[in-house]
Amino acid sequence: MKTFLAVCIALLIFIPAVPAQSAYDSSEEIAIRQLINNLTLNSLWTEEDIHLMARTVHGEARGENHLGKVAVASVILNRVNSPQFPNTIKEVVYQPRAFTCVDYGQINLKPNLAAYLAVSDAILGNDPTNGCLFYMNPEIATSRWMHQRASAKPVTVIGNHVFMH
Repeated sequence: MKTFLAVCIALLIFIPAVPAQSAYDSSEEIAIRQLINNLTLNSLWTEEDIHLMARTVHGEARGENHLGKVAVASVILNRVNSPQFPNTIKEVVYQPRAFTCVDYGQINLKPNLAAYLAVSDAILGNDPTNGCLFYMNPEIATSRWMHQRASAKPVTVIGNHVFMH
């Protein structure tokens, strides 16, 4: 027993502590972790908020370019800041029928670095939609209300999405 205890103590003394980042983490996972740390440092947004936004952006706009992803993230933030919508990321994202990625389960896909970078740009104030609260892909959207809104209001087209106030 004494030998076992001596070995354990020796291991604690001579083996360095395991770093927070494992050697098995991919460079993308490390970049995501660093980005989240930077965004939550002096921000209103929590790590959970950033992950949820990234999952939403990935689910809604993974086929879009960077600007298209930033636009979707901006709509989420614009809704949080609008009196017409709930005032938290979680409540906005999970509002019934608000985002098709929630309805169809794509919200559960693992977001990539591109989704997190888009969220970061939106949080830092880049809003290519100029305050839009709604968007759709007119090629696949089935909501008559969205199509009517798009035809009645000025729109911003970014990638495959039409953004509306």
